[in-house]
Amino acid sequence: MYDLWFAINPWLGRIGIGLLGVFVLILLVGLPSILRPVVQSYNKQIAVNRRERSAEDAVDAILRTLDETKYSVFRNVFMGYGDLDHVVIGPTGIFVIETKSNRGNIELDNGRLIVREGDATRKDYERQASGASWQLKVALSERLDTKVYVEPILAFPSASKVPAGLELRRVNEIVPVRVVHGKDLIDVIAAHRTGMSTTTIEACKKVLQDIVHERTLVDQ
Repeated sequence: MYDLWFAINPWLGRIGIGLLGVFVLILLVGLPSILRPVVQSYNKQIAVNRRERSAEDAVDAILRTLDETKYSVFRNVFMGYGDLDHVVIGPTGIFVIETKSNRGNIELDNGRLIVREGDATRKDYERQASGASWQLKVALSERLDTKVYVEPILAFPSASKVPAGLELRRVNEIVPVRVVHGKDLIDVIAAHRTGMSTTTIEACKKVLQDIVHERTLVDQ
């Protein structure tokens, strides 16, 4: 094409080469500046995902110290609207544990959960945990046609400090969301007293096993 332009008019050929040079310069200078924010955002999200996975692994290791003859631990239970990080069913009750990787001091400010000197919260953790427990409660109650109680817990294994006895009641006054550090998780589960019978708890365990099995068949 440039040979043709030069044949028509030398100035036309020179203009074409100049435009090509400008285009190459724009690519060399402009493209990195355009892609840099995208790459930085991607790398940041990868780092967040790794921290979240590490936090969930830490909580999983803690929960596996429960007496397996009494407690059943389920991880990444899919209920149709996302995964429940962990579900624990045992003689002291049924618990949905949502794990957060935030670092810093976990505090309560005017009824809301905040993180000081660390990673800011990225969503309404209280509403998420309360909604997760409600979702499981409805699923179990419908299958068993009986009243079921599910306790929501927020676990912060990477936090610098989590006050003992911290509870969130903004979303649900009757069923508060308990907030714990990973190291206190077992004590909170063991100290709870459920209003459900052993028969109901065992039936709930069987139903959850069925739910997990059904999801496995779908994935296959």
